[in-house]
Amino acid sequence: MMMMVTASAIVATSLFFAAPMQADAASCGSLKTANVSASGSQPSSPPGNAVDGKLYTGWANDGAGSWIRLDLGSPKTLCSVDIAWYRGDARTSHFVIRTSLDGEMYLDTYRGNSSGSTGELEHYAFEQHVSARYVKISVYGNTENEWAAIDEIRVQGYLAGNIVYTVQPGDTLYRIGQAYGVPWTDIAARNNIPSPYLIYPAQKLDVNPLLAGKACTDGWRVTGYFTPLEEDYAGTGTVDVLTDEGTRTFYKGFVDQVMVQGSGKTVAGDYLGHWGGAFHVSSQPGTSSGLLAQVGRVATDTDLVPYFTKMAIPLLPEPWNEMVFTAADTGPGVIGKHVDIYTGLGLDAREEAFRITGTDQMVCY
Repeated sequence: MMMMVTASAIVATSLFFAAPMQADAASCGSLKTANVSASGSQPSSPPGNAVDGKLYTGWANDGAGSWIRLDLGSPKTLCSVDIAWYRGDARTSHFVIRTSLDGEMYLDTYRGNSSGSTGELEHYAFEQHVSARYVKISVYGNTENEWAAIDEIRVQGYLAGNIVYTVQPGDTLYRIGQAYGVPWTDIAARNNIPSPYLIYPAQKLDVNPLLAGKACTDGWRVTGYFTPLEEDYAGTGTVDVLTDEGTRTFYKGFVDQVMVQGSGKTVAGDYLGHWGGAFHVSSQPGTSSGLLAQVGRVATDTDLVPYFTKMAIPLLPEPWNEMVFTAADTGPGVIGKHVDIYTGLGLDAREEAFRITGTDQMVCY
């Protein structure tokens, strides 16, 4: 039987996360893995063994920095990762959990060590919501050797959309808030409860953790923008463009899109951007805040929503309603109650930008 343990001995050193803490099963659940890959593996220990639900199989590879990556199929909002380590009761493994929305740009989300005291699943909880599609676990050896060896991985995430809790006899707002990681005062305000004592059995409460601590208002305009790929515009003719690195030739349809979207990836692999009335070349797509342009980041009117504000838009179509966005960009066309969501690279991202565009949305921040 699989048991859940809290690895109290872990030393975590990341910007966002402290020591692991026990998660409540009511607030998040196991997410399905659409695909799994790794930097390498032993023939008898392929990466798929780490997500088969069995503690007696696993993934293994020799070499510090070996990694295994789980693809969740679409962006999810994560609350924790559980890992069962091979020989976890005899040695301590050193690892980093990295997350990404697009599979290209990763954030160091958790750094730590296994407890060295159990072969069961250890729980590594995130103190802030993390939006990601890909979860990569990089292992930097252990106290015995340089091997990476994991028996099982479970990624835990929050449910989509509104999470409704039915009040049970004996419940209090404080207890419900603890279970879902939401301040009880937030639950009271969100559900128009004037007193913490005025709840009753069978009452339905909105307890969505994505909205914790956020005020929600209606009447927002939501649009999408993306990074065009020059290769998708072959056959549209060519045009010479004067950039800050000299004159270069691009497909005309691509240049037209760059002037609308702000930047695009060229067939040469760098990025052509257009701002300030001129064209610029860079090695990666950026935003006006200095952060990289990646899924999960949005443009806002910074007079209303400052840079780095966390936002949720719960009425968007899936999977966008599951995400926590970061205000990281702005532009002359983003004024007032307007959020412009970055949707990624290429034609699929363009379709997503069209799909999420609409008016009279509810935005929470």
